[in-house]
Amino acid sequence: MNTPLHHTVTDLPRSSTLRVHDGAGQALVVVTGQVWITQDNDPRDVVLGPGGRFSFDRDGLSLVLALRDSELMLVQADEPLVPSFDSAFELHRIARAQRAARVARALDRAAAHVAQAVAHAVAHAAAQLNGLAQHLAAHARRRRLHTVEL
Repeated sequence: MNTPLHHTVTDLPRSSTLRVHDGAGQALVVVTGQVWITQDNDPRDVVLGPGGRFSFDRDGLSLVLALRDSELMLVQADEPLVPSFDSAFELHRIARAQRAARVARALDRAAAHVAQAVAHAVAHAAAQLNGLAQHLAAHARRRRLHTVEL
């Protein structure tokens, strides 16, 4: 898969592989963790740690294997990430803030779905109880009518 990760931090769990097709002109930035990179028809193998950057210099298939749980960004090779990055720590801090925002949005969506499901379940239970109450009231009326006739 050709993964457009532009400035979005992506998790790559340990022993997982990211396949980059035709990556020439793109660069991989390691935010956290450690990865091994190899390109088609390239005798070099590259290992990068936090803050490391690798520019893909050819098209074809490139493989990125996570040697540890890693967070990565795929950017254009000639563009700076953010002009104010002074260190891998700053990059890591920004990546964590992005992740926290994504998690918060996901939790908000999940809470809305749960609230909708609970509202549906309550409405269904109320309808069931209303039907039962009507049934019991009708049964009570029939019993009273039966008792009066005797």
